[in-house]
Amino acid sequence: MSKLPEDLRDDLDPTATVRVVIEEEVRPGAKAPEQTRERQQIFKKLADFRRQARPSFSSADEINAHVRSLRDEWDR
Repeated sequence: MSKLPEDLRDDLDPTATVRVVIEEEVRPGAKAPEQTRERQQIFKKLADFRRQARPSFSSADEINAHVRSLRDEWDR
């Protein structure tokens, strides 16, 4: 708390614990920092993987049939 500028400390309890969050705003049209671009690529790859890895079911019966087939694999 003592490291905050005085104008931020004015309305706060001096014995309180505070948390400061800094968020960088990216202006429209501005190039994203490299780290942000890499993070976006990672999240895109993760979303693509999840889409491919997750079977798409249209009914509860399909889900039950899938679970039964997985369970039956263990019995073989």
